[in-house]
Amino acid sequence: MFWSNCFEVFALDGARTGILQFCTAAESTDWLQSISTNINSLTQENIKILNKSSSSDNQIVHMGWACETPEGSTTCRSSVFKFLALRGPYFNIFKCPP
Repeated sequence: MFWSNCFEVFALDGARTGILQFCTAAESTDWLQSISTNINSLTQENIKILNKSSSSDNQIVHMGWACETPEGSTTCRSSVFKFLALRGPYFNIFKCPP
């Protein structure tokens, strides 16, 4: 069943989840947007801090979460969340943010 006034939150270890439910779909959208904006701002701030001590050819270009789902899988439960970082010529994959 799909509700437009809630969303699910996954823990870093993927073992626990929680559903946040709101009075209206608009309130749910506002919260999700606020959370997303804060995460993006903190990520950009972290990139700037890390890049201060890196040479120009070894700068972090992007960091963020990705969801890997096995081919043919139809359930979210089989998905694995990974943290990706593109730094200079390297592409790094982590289980959690470094």
